[in-house]
Amino acid sequence: MVKQESKAQMPVGNVLVLPVACTLPRAIKLIEDRVREEGWNEFDVRDLRLILEPYWFFHYTAYEEGEVEKKKRVTKTLSGVMALHAGTQELSPEVAGLFKDRETKNVERFPSEWHVQMVKPVLIQADALQVALIKAAHALNVSKENVHVSSLQFAYFPHWQARVDVKGLEEPLELDVDAVTEKFWGEEIEIPERTQGVGELVGETLNDLQDPRAWAEYTAGVGKTAAEAIKGAAHHKTHRTSENRVPFWKDNQTLIILLVIIAFVLFIIGFVFPV
Repeated sequence: MVKQESKAQMPVGNVLVLPVACTLPRAIKLIEDRVREEGWNEFDVRDLRLILEPYWFFHYTAYEEGEVEKKKRVTKTLSGVMALHAGTQELSPEVAGLFKDRETKNVERFPSEWHVQMVKPVLIQADALQVALIKAAHALNVSKENVHVSSLQFAYFPHWQARVDVKGLEEPLELDVDAVTEKFWGEEIEIPERTQGVGELVGETLNDLQDPRAWAEYTAGVGKTAAEAIKGAAHHKTHRTSENRVPFWKDNQTLIILLVIIAFVLFIIGFVFPV
């Protein structure tokens, strides 16, 4: 379920934005699918908004010097594109790559159902060129005098941000989706995996065993597990001393539980659906 906590907002006037490939319905689906992948089915996606991050994009050319035949020569050149966040003043190689491969677009407004939030830029154009020069020199590990910056351009990088309240988790999840590539943005997304309860496992097993084809699969699986367990028990018996030997049932507790559950399920199936 998606719950918006505030009204839609739209930028006024023309703004340059990296192309938005991920629409609102698509962002919702990506977020919901990602949460369900970890086994969570009861959750609310709240306050989903498209955030426009301000960036200064620029081209750079840098060089290194050294002595060649006792003369000072240019020994190495570097060139490319960088992206400088106009708020945090940090470089982003990922956003720079997006700008390099795509054309920015003029956007007057977004669909009315989209909640759009524009991050206010702090770095104005008068200062952006000098800051870009300093940042580029630091990133390339060369002298500032050996860097040339050109083609300074301001544009917004769009990404979807949402808070997800998951039943069973104490803290809400904060998820970001790159609206250009539809990939999750930022640090590696870590969503705790939900562990199924015994009741759910038994329920799934019951459903599976309604299909006769599943009986063979379960029988083969249990037989294989049992064989491996017996083989393992024999190995332990041979290689362990009496002081460090662990009881068979302790080593194979999972197998025993599985066998008990399967036996119980088969009993119920036979009782409810007699042959």
